[in-house]
Amino acid sequence: MRINFPKISYNQPSERNFSFRKYSAPISDTFELKNKNIGFCAKRRNKKNPLSGEDDYTLYKVTPRTLRKYRYSKLPNNVIGAAEDSIMAANIIKGDLDKKYGRHNYVFVSIGTSPAGVAKAMEYMGEDVRYVPISDLGRIGFSYRDLTEYQDYDRYSSFLDLIGLDRKSVIKSGKKHIFYDYTSTGRTLSAVKYYAERRNIPDKCMEFRSLDDELARYALDNPECAFDVLRYNDYYLQKSHISTYSGIPHLNCMLVNDIDEVLAAPKSQRAKDFDFAILYTLDKLGKLKK
Repeated sequence: MRINFPKISYNQPSERNFSFRKYSAPISDTFELKNKNIGFCAKRRNKKNPLSGEDDYTLYKVTPRTLRKYRYSKLPNNVIGAAEDSIMAANIIKGDLDKKYGRHNYVFVSIGTSPAGVAKAMEYMGEDVRYVPISDLGRIGFSYRDLTEYQDYDRYSSFLDLIGLDRKSVIKSGKKHIFYDYTSTGRTLSAVKYYAERRNIPDKCMEFRSLDDELARYALDNPECAFDVLRYNDYYLQKSHISTYSGIPHLNCMLVNDIDEVLAAPKSQRAKDFDFAILYTLDKLGKLKK
């Protein structure tokens, strides 16, 4: 007997022997603990019936775990690679910060798009993370100290207050705020430090680090994994490829007051896939913090 199923919006791969008939919840919800017992109706295609010459189908229940595994199997290899490489880099940075400050006693502040891949992995591992979209501070043709003369920072300042990067919130947290960026000249970190001081955040509450420098030092001390670590530095940081995966918007420092419009822009499918790949991989490793 052949069962007719309505068309569905989920991509049905021709090489698979099953497809999803109904799926009403966002795939991200499959990682929510409250949904762990939800079942989904699916069909499995069997061999052709020798009498009718038509395909037979069997109904069966699909669990969220099966659904996650299915979606992961359809992710592009480059997205999976970017997620795994970012988790590797995050483990290196997290290990150093945990050793120096203790777990959950610091805030990882990602400046611009470069550290965002590491920040995503650390966030899903349960650490406190802040994303500060601002770029090109090292490319302006004048001193970053004069930047406020060319740009109104009121809306951007309100955004920083909202994510807890104001004096009161930083002090109240009792955590060390570690500002990370990719540094080719070091000018961006110097500029961020200058603006943080202008916001009256105490020096004792902050530290400024170069992500690529720390990874490079780790590679020198651990030659067995030096190739993979230095490749992350070169491909994802120096060549800025991580920006196509992280979903953190590029915001030119001369246009920071466009922050609301930039944050309202929809996330790309690649960025959504990257998030999912990190979630799925950390879940398999037992490191995902729900």
